[in-house]
Amino acid sequence: MQQKIKSTSDKFIESLNSDELEKFQDEYKDFALSELILATLEQDEISAHKLIRIISDT
Repeated sequence: MQQKIKSTSDKFIESLNSDELEKFQDEYKDFALSELILATLEQDEISAHKLIRIISDT
């Protein structure tokens, strides 16, 4: 059976201790969420100011 070749990101994540891994995962979630919000704003052509108004009204 062939060994799976590990990517650089796989090697990096495996090198982290448990505290570093937890911090990395938390920060990555924040990053992914912000990218999703920005992409949605861009797709729907909504400005940040309009989004703030929408959020404030709820």
